[in-house]
Amino acid sequence: MGYFKNIFTKKYWISSAKHFTNTKSITLMSILMALLIILEGLSNFAPIIIFNRHISIAFIAWAVFALLFGPVPTTLVAGIVNILAFFIFPSGYPFYAGYIFTDMLMGFVMGIALYQCKTTIIGIVIARLLIDVGIHVGIESFFMKDILEFNNSAFNTYLIAGLTKNLIMWPLEVFIIIMVFIPLLRVFKEKELITFNSDGLIHFC
Repeated sequence: MGYFKNIFTKKYWISSAKHFTNTKSITLMSILMALLIILEGLSNFAPIIIFNRHISIAFIAWAVFALLFGPVPTTLVAGIVNILAFFIFPSGYPFYAGYIFTDMLMGFVMGIALYQCKTTIIGIVIARLLIDVGIHVGIESFFMKDILEFNNSAFNTYLIAGLTKNLIMWPLEVFIIIMVFIPLLRVFKEKELITFNSDGLIHFC
């Protein structure tokens, strides 16, 4: 898939970090950041709920952000968006620093999967599986147990519901990202917003 030949090079990380010094990149990051805060807020005020879990469509914007800017800006901005969204659109839950970490981890995973490599269905599938099951279920469920002080029985019920919801959402999120990327990749290539993925297409692997 071409990921590992890039991510262990100094050039890869410098390229991602340099977006913070590029005026066009900063402008576009600011627009996407504002959109992400709004999307996170909407998930609190008008939530879509499956198996007693909130669904957010912000994953679409995060995928675009990761594709354009890579793991360095996506990781840092994810932490900032988490904090701003919490205070601008409070959800009723107490502030919990662990969610800053998991949001930043999700940004890092998507950045690695999408930046400066051939855009593939397999890459998107693996990245979303790591996020939906590994992070949302594997890590965040334990945060919620701590916040709501679940006993073991309540936690097991919550964990099963979360796993079920995320396994349902996983292929749906992959499909939506692919459908969004099909037209966007060509546009980004024409506008020189991306310098990789030379044919502007999504490949299987």
